Amino acid sequence: MNKNLLSRCGIYCGACYVYRAERDCGEFIREIAKWQKVELDQVKCNGCFAPEEEKWPNCRKCWPWKCLEEKGLDFCYKCDSFWDYS
Repeated sequence: MNKNLLSRCGIYCGACYVYRAERDCGEFIREIAKWQKVELDQVKCNGCFAPEEEKWPNCRKCWPWKCLEEKGLDFCYKCDSFWDYS
């Protein structure tokens, strides 16, 4: 499994429109850039384990990511509290 394709909260990054647009290029990346009002080179994300500057802006605001950083965990399922909500 490619660790960069699984978000820290469990979402599959391969289904993310930003992740796919960056890799597919073509018309899709232009549509995303226009929709999000950003330049083409800003439509990129290399997953939750990437450096902060390589994440999509919305992903930088991810509250589970901040929680995991505080707890020193890689994934939500490793937290004892995770099972309280599943």
